[in-house]
Amino acid sequence: MAFTTVVSGQFYEQMIGAIRQIANQRGPFTLVMLLPSDSNTSDSQWNAVFSAKWLDPLSLREAVKSISDELKGTLPDGAFAKIQRVSILRTTESFVREVTSDLTIPIAPGTAYRVQSFAFSRFGVDEAIILVADPPSQAHAQGSKVHNSR
Repeated sequence: MAFTTVVSGQFYEQMIGAIRQIANQRGPFTLVMLLPSDSNTSDSQWNAVFSAKWLDPLSLREAVKSISDELKGTLPDGAFAKIQRVSILRTTESFVREVTSDLTIPIAPGTAYRVQSFAFSRFGVDEAIILVADPPSQAHAQGSKVHNSR
């Protein structure tokens, strides 16, 4: 995966703050990313993609509503208005597994990366802003290291 640049700006900082707050209340995310919207509006519009184990048991409708409600409650109105669509991906979906397994270290909330990846392009995504990506093998590897050291 190519981390082409760290992106910064008020919107990204607000999204990172919202993600941290939601994760503290609900649980960690496996993947959070922003994709540029297809719309030709003058202001940046984003499709926000979320994946988390705590979202997996919910129906897609419940999961989208839950994330949308959380974002609306934590983001300023101007930032919330930039999110055109919320999408939920199950942690078991191939896109989530491929994108997160392509990482050598997790991306925790705090930095936003503009990323290009072969895993993305295989799914028709040229570029994305990654806010959270937690490789599943990383969690299992850390867990087994702790287990083996006892």
